[in-house]
Amino acid sequence: MKGISLLLLLFLGSFLLGTTIDDALLESIEALVAETAESKSIPGLSLSVRVGDVITVFDYGYANLEHQIPVTKDSIFEIGSISKTITAVGILQLRERGLIDLDDTIEPFFRDFPRAGEITVRDLLQHSSGIHELTDIEEFSNNMRRDWSPQELIEITSEFELDFAPGTSAQYSNINFILLGLIIEELTGIPYDEYIADNILGPLGMGNSMLGSRKTLVYGRASGYRLSEGVLENAEYESLVSPFASGAMISTSEDLVKLTRVFTPDLLLSKQSIDEMISQTVLRNGELWPNDKSMTYGLGLDMLYFFDRFVPGKTGGISGFNSYFLYLPDRDLAVAVTANLDDSLREIVLLAMEVADLLRSN
Repeated sequence: MKGISLLLLLFLGSFLLGTTIDDALLESIEALVAETAESKSIPGLSLSVRVGDVITVFDYGYANLEHQIPVTKDSIFEIGSISKTITAVGILQLRERGLIDLDDTIEPFFRDFPRAGEITVRDLLQHSSGIHELTDIEEFSNNMRRDWSPQELIEITSEFELDFAPGTSAQYSNINFILLGLIIEELTGIPYDEYIADNILGPLGMGNSMLGSRKTLVYGRASGYRLSEGVLENAEYESLVSPFASGAMISTSEDLVKLTRVFTPDLLLSKQSIDEMISQTVLRNGELWPNDKSMTYGLGLDMLYFFDRFVPGKTGGISGFNSYFLYLPDRDLAVAVTANLDDSLREIVLLAMEVADLLRSN
């Protein structure tokens, strides 16, 4: 992609103005960003770093290849399942207001759902509900262009038996957070997108984040791509209505590091809620899940094990896009990456880890 190096240097100039990071570290981060994008043929990539109150953004490549529109700090990417973190924050806020308890069952909200009297709000938040994964249901996976309503998705999911008894194991299930989004609407009496805008996105200064839509005009929206036999092409069309509170958010890498401010006690959540959010999954019998050091679910998080700990963070993937953020509480350090290429999650997770390691070592 002709001109990428110049673009990158221009954006790194603004990085230098806002930080005291030395030139050698800047060059190292620049090299990592470039290597990641070029090795995977990622059309456009944005990486943001937050150290305390200082946010810096590295942008690389193109938000739209066909029109040669470069990625900027305001380029808006689909962030998929990072939406779950925002939904989890909303539920914890409502718990702190006394409107719900995490150990309440979901039966008052979904009386007709199988075993609703056994599934708790906590089970939904940490994927221990046993509810069958939505994308494994052919009726849905074969019709992902369709705008499914939350109620329709609940109906087709409820036709399947639970994969395990609630609270006895953990398995990723997107419907968990669709249910949580509806609980937010029921408890507050306002649409999900209004609640998160007023109570989460606004207070955190996430001005480039919103519930996504294919119909709404979004300034700076990035296009999504995929690799087919080594050739870049436009990603398959998928609805942004269907994922709802589970995966329909759009955002920037800069806004995603702003999201990590939610881990600051008493900003949006109490220390107790934050500690619960970033703790390893605990099953009903008191056992930790999993029993090895690989990955665990916090509340609305995917916490990978590195730097000798489970690191708070969340991955996101949707047609044409991947995203990831991580947060190191002891350093108040956050890294977020957004990319407009299918199946690039592994590369951007490794990039975020490497950048975090560089920063925590300096």
